[in-house]
Amino acid sequence: MCFYYTPTGMVDVAETSRRTSEIANRLIKKGWMIDFAPGENGKFFRVVVNISTLPGTVVGLVEAIKSVGKEYVQ
Repeated sequence: MCFYYTPTGMVDVAETSRRTSEIANRLIKKGWMIDFAPGENGKFFRVVVNISTLPGTVVGLVEAIKSVGKEYVQ
């Protein structure tokens, strides 16, 4: 699953890349396995899921991104 986190709805390539890197690094320190890669609109999140991934895990990750994103995005 690949996606951009753009809470303001505005896409600024440099800011999207900085935000994605910072959020991913903070989440990794909290034990989440998340990665990012370069894309047309800046860096985007890459998350691997499979048949064993529980829906609650995906919801938890989205909530964690939103929570850490609020800390980072002022």
